Amino acid sequence: MSDLVPGSPPEDERERVRWPLVAKLGVGLAVLTLLVGIGAALIAAFVVDRSDEPTVIISASGDPLSPVALAEGGFLYAERTTGRIMRSDRTGETTVAVELSDELATEGQRGLLSLATRQSGEATDVYASWTRASDGRLVVGRLASGTETLVWEGPVSTELANGGTLAFRGDELLISIGDLQEPDATDDPDTPNGKILVLDPDGEPDQEPWVVSGGWNNPFAMTVVDDDIWLVDNAPGPQPERVVRISPEGEEAVLELDGEMRAPSSLAVLPDGDLVLCGFLSEVVERLPTPDAGVALPGEVLGPPCATGVTVLADGSIVTTTSDAVWRDPDHG
Repeated sequence: MSDLVPGSPPEDERERVRWPLVAKLGVGLAVLTLLVGIGAALIAAFVVDRSDEPTVIISASGDPLSPVALAEGGFLYAERTTGRIMRSDRTGETTVAVELSDELATEGQRGLLSLATRQSGEATDVYASWTRASDGRLVVGRLASGTETLVWEGPVSTELANGGTLAFRGDELLISIGDLQEPDATDDPDTPNGKILVLDPDGEPDQEPWVVSGGWNNPFAMTVVDDDIWLVDNAPGPQPERVVRISPEGEEAVLELDGEMRAPSSLAVLPDGDLVLCGFLSEVVERLPTPDAGVALPGEVLGPPCATGVTVLADGSIVTTTSDAVWRDPDHG
């Protein structure tokens, strides 16, 4: 299960949605005449419907993922295989914000994995997690004022189940770590495998993080809402995928996610407080009303295709990433 996020799925595992071409032989002359008569109206209606559809705003390279909204209205996103962090406005006008100095290990689920931001006065500090080629380690760095400062040297990565998602809870920098292909280590408090860890965002590379939660497979979809940590774990084997809420006191509510496997890759929060979940396998964004009754019941599918990341901009627009594009939903914002 955990070999599915992040990264591009094989072509034969993805279904492309195409407008059907309907052709029939032997159509009667009267029907053809009718179609000609109403053709203009049909075309007009088709154009109106298409104008409401999600729009590709960036044809992207480098396997984009982890879009992060900025307070001024734009967003950042990462290129997993290149180490570049891109900055875009809501129309898709894009520039390179930062390029990591490290050479990346990019095999399997390695690469530039996640971004998070923190306001520092009027400036915005960007934090990133990546796997470096020199030793394969999963590391976290702060990118501020044109400088790159390493704040944590984590475990040696594997080709699968690295996790690496970053999020801020107040002044705490959270990182999710997958089981690193050692599921028996996820319950060992002395290993980072399958844990949600707290880092000092201004700490030294050899800092010792503390564990918020453990026992997870690959909790790549993670966000923070009112100091509660929300994550959706990619369950191994036939087990249901799990939605988890972790309170500031460490109390956990674990709920099963119904329906088909999604391989959750990203979570974000809508203005109304509902969560939206991006699935690598499902390739859609689903509304996930904040579960409080013991079950997790995804709501309607929203907006654009999604495989590797979702965020909600300051104006309410939903922005998503797939293996070769960045999308925005015009129905939001």
